[in-house]
Amino acid sequence: MGAGFMGRAEQLPLGRLDETAAAEAVRRPLADDGIAVEEQALARIVRESHGYPFFVQLWGEAVWRRARRSPGGAGPVTAAFRDETSLSDAAFERALGGADADGPGSAQAAEALEHLGFVWQAGGTPSWEPGIPSLMDYILEHAPPPDEPDAARG
Repeated sequence: MGAGFMGRAEQLPLGRLDETAAAEAVRRPLADDGIAVEEQALARIVRESHGYPFFVQLWGEAVWRRARRSPGGAGPVTAAFRDETSLSDAAFERALGGADADGPGSAQAAEALEHLGFVWQAGGTPSWEPGIPSLMDYILEHAPPPDEPDAARG
């Protein structure tokens, strides 16, 4: 019947952003919400996103969420990948839920992290890998330990 609108929508191909545009795509929305990004961190985001709009968007969202979330550091998922390139299903579930790995929060967290592209399962294997390893490295490097209060970060 052609009742939907997707067939009528104009599709605009979007190429990679130059360095200035990628930096502004991260800096401006954060600044509008009162969040400043250090130039060194912004340069790394731009460099590691390679100007791909989707990766720039993921970086911006991750920075915004990190700046807005309560104390808690890098989080157990990120920490679980510190010395591992992949995690089994069981290890991933333990990292998400700690002692309560079978709880409903664990399944919701896994789904959210996979939906965001933070982690994924390659080729249908039962192991989990970082979706964007450089993002995981950045969080590991710059997030405070889980027991460090916000005030100590300065």
